Amino acid sequence: MKTWTYAANSYYKTASYVLEEGPWLFFILESIVETICDSLKIIPIPFGSKIKVKRDLEDGIYETYTIEEYYGGVGDLFHVYICDPVSRFCYKKRKIKFIDTDYEQLKKERQWEAPELFKEEG
Repeated sequence: MKTWTYAANSYYKTASYVLEEGPWLFFILESIVETICDSLKIIPIPFGSKIKVKRDLEDGIYETYTIEEYYGGVGDLFHVYICDPVSRFCYKKRKIKFIDTDYEQLKKERQWEAPELFKEEG
């Protein structure tokens, strides 16, 4: 499977198209895991406000957190322990090629898709 995207740097006025190639299975797997990760963000950890975690900063100095404060929600735990490792694994299976292009030409073609990408500060 192949996917095409583009990248632009409005500060240095550089741009390129990005071609990602790899087995379709890894693109689908990454997409499924990211969708699950996004949908779990609204679910809090059950009993997360009652369970305490102690973190040792220095000799004899501790900070105490609740699980909810320390980890966030179920989506955050899923992201750290499942989504991120799966995404890294899938990303390693891809071949990525950067094809440099003219910044002004890319700006003319793609500015309507993401105007913030081409916003010039100064």
